[in-house]
Amino acid sequence: MKTTRYIILTVLCLMLCLAMIACTGTKEKDEPKDPVTQTPEDGDPVDKGTLSISNILAWVGYPDSDFYPVFSMPEHAEKLTYTYDKEGISIDADKNTVKALKAGEYTVTAKSESFEAKFKVTVEKIDRTAKGTNGKVKFNSKEFTSQAYSRKNQWADKGIDGQTTVFIGDSFFDTAFWSNFYTLSYRGKDALCLGVSATTTYDWEDWISSGWLGKIKPKNIVMHVGTNNVYDDGENVNETVSSLQRMFTLMHNAHPDVPIYWFGISQRSYDDVKIANVEQINAKMKIWCDARDYITYIDTPSQLKNNMLKDNVHPKVEYYSVFVDALAKTDIEIIESEKVDTSVIQDLSFKTSHSISAGSSLTNIIYKDEVLSSNYILEGKLDIIKRANNAHIQFGILDNGNERILLWDNASSGDIKIVIPYDTNNVPAEDIYKHTNGNTLTLSWKIVVTDDDVYFYVNGELKLVYVAQKNLSSHPLTLGTEGVECKFYDMKAITKATDADAFKAALDDMADVIDTYGSKTASAKIRA
Repeated sequence: MKTTRYIILTVLCLMLCLAMIACTGTKEKDEPKDPVTQTPEDGDPVDKGTLSISNILAWVGYPDSDFYPVFSMPEHAEKLTYTYDKEGISIDADKNTVKALKAGEYTVTAKSESFEAKFKVTVEKIDRTAKGTNGKVKFNSKEFTSQAYSRKNQWADKGIDGQTTVFIGDSFFDTAFWSNFYTLSYRGKDALCLGVSATTTYDWEDWISSGWLGKIKPKNIVMHVGTNNVYDDGENVNETVSSLQRMFTLMHNAHPDVPIYWFGISQRSYDDVKIANVEQINAKMKIWCDARDYITYIDTPSQLKNNMLKDNVHPKVEYYSVFVDALAKTDIEIIESEKVDTSVIQDLSFKTSHSISAGSSLTNIIYKDEVLSSNYILEGKLDIIKRANNAHIQFGILDNGNERILLWDNASSGDIKIVIPYDTNNVPAEDIYKHTNGNTLTLSWKIVVTDDDVYFYVNGELKLVYVAQKNLSSHPLTLGTEGVECKFYDMKAITKATDADAFKAALDDMADVIDTYGSKTASAKIRA
């Protein structure tokens, strides 16, 4: 009997043990551990990846700089706290931004339950009186006051907030070089080419923070800038990178919802040291741009070859397709332009307070979306309403200040003379138009510009001729005034590029004039 009981008890114990094992196995199967906290069977912790934060630049008195914590396994990301020198910088942990307080280099430690990383913040205080190796003050946008005034007017005339894309920057995006921007590259598109030759990031900083660019609202900003920082200001790699990042930080702060597209600095065909510097700058800027969703780096420097350049710097006009094609591969949207008559030239009104020397009046003429430069005929009417001291009205031909035709009351007497400035001895001011304040003097005028010659008419009569002038095609016509209230209106134009037959017919009609003056090969200024 005892043996039988013992056997029964042994069997019951075995059955109970099996049941407990089965229950334990079912529980482990039905309740898996959190994959973030579970450990493998061997007891090793789960690999959550790494945390890294790139070093950044910040500038005293500028908008906060952004930084980007990178978790190699984003599913394991954790909230971070930061330890740093609060006298030099201030960090907004929610926005991931750094405010610069004092120049210096600061180490920041970012920590969470599972991660720790360090990064450096280099704070710079910008010296607005600093000069480049060319001897010029870097912050010198006043040098381009007339161009800025013209670009502001172009936006006021053609730009539409939230709709128009602007192409800005240095000479690469100036229509003096990108001459087929409106007629071919972006014909029918709501886009404006507003670059200014010879500018650097410093000029565009000024126009963002306190000038025309900060006041407009484009749909997209497309930019080429930086080459003059390197070649004109003589900045090294780190200086140029800082200048570019600072300008783009300002730009994003002014236009937080506007996408920015930046073409890397184009390589020139000379100076091996600077070529190497530009390559490093582009590489550093690509990394910086790629970390930010508001700016896109576009690699055109690797596509533009020396044989595509017309002057060892700028692309031949047919190779601007490199920029167009590269931009088209991004996510940019450039919308179709509204149907408008682009042959209509807007009236221009000036006050006695406007100044040619200060650049507040100088204005280019836009016809069929092009700035008038060579091979055009422009005519219109001029009302002279009120004169102040030394009143004069300019038809600027070249940009050196001397090559212009003036209607000038140099004695402030009401005698308005047709003058070629700084050469009045050879071309005396024989034509005088009388004006009395309180009355309006109306003159009709016409200017004809061919490859090398300029013909100027007043009230239907030829008055002045500029013969064999060089570089006319590189310098747009600029109208401007000083010390006079006046209005240009009823302006009409034709150009060889867009109105070939009409332009040829007009020149045929003045064949006798061209035969008389245009056959000369030596440069001359002639009173007809």
